[in-house]
Amino acid sequence: MLHTDVLAAITGVVLALLVVRGHYVPWQARGYLVWNLFLAWIPYVCARLIWSAARRSTPLPLLLPLAAVWLVFLPNAPYLVTDVVHYHRGATGTGLLIEIALFGSVSVAGLLLGVAAVQPIHRIVAARYGDAAARVFPPVIAVAVAFGVYLGRVQRWNSWSFIATPGKLMHATWGVLGHPVAHPRAFVGIAVFSFAFLAVYSLLTTERGGLGAAQRHP
Repeated sequence: MLHTDVLAAITGVVLALLVVRGHYVPWQARGYLVWNLFLAWIPYVCARLIWSAARRSTPLPLLLPLAAVWLVFLPNAPYLVTDVVHYHRGATGTGLLIEIALFGSVSVAGLLLGVAAVQPIHRIVAARYGDAAARVFPPVIAVAVAFGVYLGRVQRWNSWSFIATPGKLMHATWGVLGHPVAHPRAFVGIAVFSFAFLAVYSLLTTERGGLGAAQRHP
């Protein structure tokens, strides 16, 4: 699994670039990126807590509330990739280089946090439910993540909507899923994002030894 120090390092890079950027491009605030980074850390923290609890043989029903929080907030991590839409096109010179470095780092942070948040849960699924479930889990999660990013970026819902306005959110969700012919671009975008996230997840998980011996736990 990806180590917390790697995630902390890339987060630190983003924060440092935000400070530097404030000097060169002060008229366009990027404070929302700090909030988005905070939200992106939530599913990772939840995943590590679930992993630790599962290794202590905590009964599954007791983990479900935390797992629900994990799933609801999981799209916030790869959502950071889409923040590139706020790239300041008028930047030039040093400001342009900082913009490129900032949003590049933000995208890397989002992908790494997303992968790191899925890996512990994937290992639990592999250990408790076997190889078949382990193979199905990543693509299913990738689709769920992509749909969550679509709801956030395109329809402007957020994770708090599950608490504040669950009825309206479910109605909006069904409005897309229940009428695929009316939303071809949405489904194409979700498919592309799903494939991209799955590719990154598979690459990083394979290069770091896959599930490996961790399947013996919990």
